[in-house]
Amino acid sequence: MADLLNDTDLTILKFKSGRLNCQAGRLKANNCGVPVYLKILSLAIAFVNKLVAPSEAAGHHPDLEISYNKVTVNLTTHDAGGLSEKDFGLAQEISTLD
Repeated sequence: MADLLNDTDLTILKFKSGRLNCQAGRLKANNCGVPVYLKILSLAIAFVNKLVAPSEAAGHHPDLEISYNKVTVNLTTHDAGGLSEKDFGLAQEISTLD
């Protein structure tokens, strides 16, 4: 089971997460949600498909909300009950996607 991050860890890591990060999104006690805006639905779906490989490789899977031109990626470590380094590691990986 992953360890929950304390406030100091969150402060340090949220600045290291790249384009997709908790600083740019909504940081809650147990979740980091970041909207990614795309031009049309087909690009939103293509972006979601690109999330599969890094998520599977990390063994860590985001919760996703998809609307016409927006994908909201919600990261949390369910078994820890909040944010862990796994969330920020996956955020860094996702931030490299086009």
